[in-house]
Amino acid sequence: MIFLIMVVVILAFVALWNFDLHKIIYVKTLTRNAGDGAALAAARWQGVSLNLLGELNVAQAVAINNALVANPQKPDFSEARAIADLQARVCFAGPMLGFAAAQQAAKNNNVYVDTNFTQEVLAHASIVQNEYPALYAPPYSTAWSDYANMINTVAGDGIAALPGAQSPYTSMHHMLLNSAFYRAIASQNWCWFYNNAYTLLQTYGGWQTWAPLPPLARRSIITSEYFPLNVTTEPSLDDLEYTFGNSAATVLQQLGAAHNPPVQWSPAVAQVGATWYCYEPGYWTTWDAVIQSNRQANAGPFPFISTIRPQYNYGGADAGLTVRADAPPTLFNQKQYAVTWVVAAKPFGYLDGPVSPQTYGIILPAFHDVRLIPVDAAISPFADDAFSYGASWIEHITTHLPVYMQSGPAGIQGLAASCGYCAALITWENPGFRQTGLTWLQQYSTNCIVHGPGPGGSGGTSHGH
Repeated sequence: MIFLIMVVVILAFVALWNFDLHKIIYVKTLTRNAGDGAALAAARWQGVSLNLLGELNVAQAVAINNALVANPQKPDFSEARAIADLQARVCFAGPMLGFAAAQQAAKNNNVYVDTNFTQEVLAHASIVQNEYPALYAPPYSTAWSDYANMINTVAGDGIAALPGAQSPYTSMHHMLLNSAFYRAIASQNWCWFYNNAYTLLQTYGGWQTWAPLPPLARRSIITSEYFPLNVTTEPSLDDLEYTFGNSAATVLQQLGAAHNPPVQWSPAVAQVGATWYCYEPGYWTTWDAVIQSNRQANAGPFPFISTIRPQYNYGGADAGLTVRADAPPTLFNQKQYAVTWVVAAKPFGYLDGPVSPQTYGIILPAFHDVRLIPVDAAISPFADDAFSYGASWIEHITTHLPVYMQSGPAGIQGLAASCGYCAALITWENPGFRQTGLTWLQQYSTNCIVHGPGPGGSGGTSHGH
């Protein structure tokens, strides 16, 4: 009888344990499905946006050609200018539609709105509305108010899938612009300091000793910072030869082939001043080179299964985002854990040949598919999940850091409750905190081993999923 009772009790515990296990797996599955669906939706809109820019490039060429034929002495290019103005709006509206579609995809997979994510996006909308007009020239007259309104509209329905936003700095070599520095402070990761900033930990003399921050890049923002298209403009087709190495005749031939039916252009189209949307060379280079340049020095080569096909070997644009859901407390552990899924997807396509979409420099309709890609192979920024509340990374480096550089920790004391990065800086200023790290490293620095890229005793490396 006692044995039977013991068996029943054991079976009951096994049943309860399985129930808890299935709850956790269920939440993880939901989170993964939501993230994958959101990334694919965003990448699809990136492809749609690029195709639309390509179609409008063709339409602009037609408009310029027609104007030259109609009145060679005094052509009217107003139609071409209107098309270029529409392209400027597509660069923001297209990715932002992808942002909205990503939210819907995540919510359709039963991932709920994350209040912290929503606050981050709303904070960035405020920066765009209030600070961008003084920092950046608008690509069209109402660009910043339109862009801020689009961000506010998406955030107004709640953010469930959070993408990163491109940094306004062109140089991120300053320690205060390194998000890993803040994560190491928050987690007391002394090995990070040992391997990356040991001298700083040993000799830091206070906030006045920081080198000046590099100036905010007065770069030309012509596309949404969420799911960016990474495009640029050229003032004439002749200029493409200097930037991309393709003659104007070759580019005109490709524009004509993209039109249905194909068009023979007046050679004068290449000399007309216009706004042609092209691929940004710094991003639209070979994909394998971009992947390797983004990897840590000790990470080794990316473990490709085989060589990337030439028509798909381009970096360019992809969609990276973070989805988070709360796992419910279990019967054996009442603590609530967050399940986080980081994912990336990419639009794929090619031009006739087949050749990769950026071959001719100018944007042409080329994209017809989307696929998930390893997060380590993505070039888009990801949201920093180390500080899951309050101010975003962009808000911190654009608005909080200048205050800190001017007034030190006293200037950001009131921001610490809503900015994890500010709280980390205040912690860093405490000499006792830094001494704790130095004391620990005196005893345990031999444990601070940088893991190698391959299998073996020192472990592997993460390549995403």
